[in-house]
Amino acid sequence: RHPFANDGQAGADLIQSMLTEDPPLASTVAEPAGRQRHALAGDLDNILGKALKKDPAERYASVGAFAEDLRRFLRYEPVLAGPDSIPYRLGKFVRRHRGGVLAGAMMALLLLAATIVTSIQTVQAKRGWAAAQFETRRAESANEFLNMLLQSDGGSTGKPLTAEDRLDRGVQMLESQYRDDPAFAGRMLLQLANQFRGQTNTVRAMALDQRAYQLGVLAHDAELMALAQCAAAFSEASADRLEQTAAQLAEAEKLVVGIDSPSVMLRVDCAKAAAKVASGQGRTVDAEKRLTEARRLLEASGQSYRAAYTTVLNELGGLYVNTGRLREALAMTELIGATHERFGRGATAARLTALQNQSAVLAQMGEFQRSLHLLEEVRIRNRAMSTAASEPLWYAVNHAKALETLDRYTEALDEARAVIARARTQGSTTWVTGALIVSFYANLHLHRLSDADEARQEFASSLEHGAHADSLWAGRLDRMRAELAMERGDFRGALQVARAGIAAQSPAGQLTIGGRMGPFMIAARASLRLAEPVEAEHYAREALRIAESVARGPDTSGDVGEALLLLGEAQQAEGHGAEAQPNLERALRALTNAAGANHHLTQEARLMTGTGRKRISQGRFGIASPLTTAGRATNAASARVTFGYSAIPTSSPAS
Repeated sequence: RHPFANDGQAGADLIQSMLTEDPPLASTVAEPAGRQRHALAGDLDNILGKALKKDPAERYASVGAFAEDLRRFLRYEPVLAGPDSIPYRLGKFVRRHRGGVLAGAMMALLLLAATIVTSIQTVQAKRGWAAAQFETRRAESANEFLNMLLQSDGGSTGKPLTAEDRLDRGVQMLESQYRDDPAFAGRMLLQLANQFRGQTNTVRAMALDQRAYQLGVLAHDAELMALAQCAAAFSEASADRLEQTAAQLAEAEKLVVGIDSPSVMLRVDCAKAAAKVASGQGRTVDAEKRLTEARRLLEASGQSYRAAYTTVLNELGGLYVNTGRLREALAMTELIGATHERFGRGATAARLTALQNQSAVLAQMGEFQRSLHLLEEVRIRNRAMSTAASEPLWYAVNHAKALETLDRYTEALDEARAVIARARTQGSTTWVTGALIVSFYANLHLHRLSDADEARQEFASSLEHGAHADSLWAGRLDRMRAELAMERGDFRGALQVARAGIAAQSPAGQLTIGGRMGPFMIAARASLRLAEPVEAEHYAREALRIAESVARGPDTSGDVGEALLLLGEAQQAEGHGAEAQPNLERALRALTNAAGANHHLTQEARLMTGTGRKRISQGRFGIASPLTTAGRATNAASARVTFGYSAIPTSSPAS
């Protein structure tokens, strides 16, 4: 069709358009659109445009030249009307020699790929060599450092070094001898910080974590910086100082994201730290999820032989304790112990901690004599390995608690005082408060009410200043108030506090077994003193239900025995002696098994099943009279708290 006559133009108008306007490109007016227009675009548009130029000098010189350009187009050669550019000529060459060019291109790509692979392998080899050199250097330095540390002595003093003395010596060696290798020195400082944390010296541990981070910055070592921040968050959370942990974990996470293929241990350490923080904030579901993932990472990578594996298991066991899953917690302590034995760590502090934790779980299950037996074994074996002054604080606190539970009040009080002095020096608020609880109940049993109240007030002050600011510790404080009220004869006030504690409990709460059972025990005792046996029976049955939920057998738990004793006494007071007798007999069996034949609760159970029953019952209902031995005995259950297993600083190598 005519390039200009497509709009019905004719005559003078058509001539005017031909003389003054440039014709449209064929590709813009061709029908149909799409492939037809695409085929015309380029060379054919250029050829037709040249033929229709207004200036004759710009048109083809002859019909032959016009035909030759069309033949060039058909042969995929550069046309005279086309743009004279290198890309244009190259494109035409490729079209003419498509097969050869394709083969050449494939060969070039193969050569390029081979070159790239070779280059990558070379870089990887260089990196691998550098990494191998770094690991070799680190191993050699670690061996050299540990040899010097083990061979160091007390110098001019002639005294053997304690565990903490040796750790301090190690810090001095790192700072003086390895200052030119900050990447190595920083990692070794984190190891030493871990050891200090195991000795419950969290103040020292946090200082070393901070120093390791500074060395990571100096060495431009993102992994070291991340490790240090996670270690610092763990240390802070272990000392119940959670203010800085969110920022520390956030920076660590940012650093880890920037690391190519972060190591399993880096991911495990940071997961463990995040779990510790979550646990401290009461987010136990999140904490368990992170610890379970850390356990999976270690097992999947074949690293269950490492101390980090038993540390993660120990943290999981602590969560099970805090959520009342004591059978799972006991199984976890047994798994940890078996893992240590399997990998040749049976005679180490790590194995002792697993035994200590097993003892703490048994205590919460009401098996007091067995718990103390394990603790005595732990202490004997620990002192064969180190001095009494370097004994971990949690060993001493749990031992003091076991002594108090089994009527050895003076010994418990002496040990609690020693723990408080050490823990204050080391900045460990966890064990100060734990020892204060022991001190409170030991003084209460010894009728030193002013000393007991002083311990309670100091405990309350620690809560007001941010230590253990959670419902678990606040609940313990309420139970201490109720126990003191009972001892002073304010039974109505004690019952009021106990009922408030019961009302505050919820199915989703994080209370320990002692925290759940304690208010019911106090309420039962107070109701008996107020001559309200029906109420007392109700509370005693609830306490029995909780105690039986974690007991390993019908007659293994002292808590079960104590609840049965209260239940039997309430039933007797209601005139239901026949119903009370089987409960009292079972209470005697359970208390004998758990606390021994000479424990005052066992003695009372023996009296209540025999001729002394009436006298004891009458004595305990005297509202204005002082507490009898039997009345004081029931303090033990409400005093039982979880400052053992669940609060252990499990970053310790002894984990």
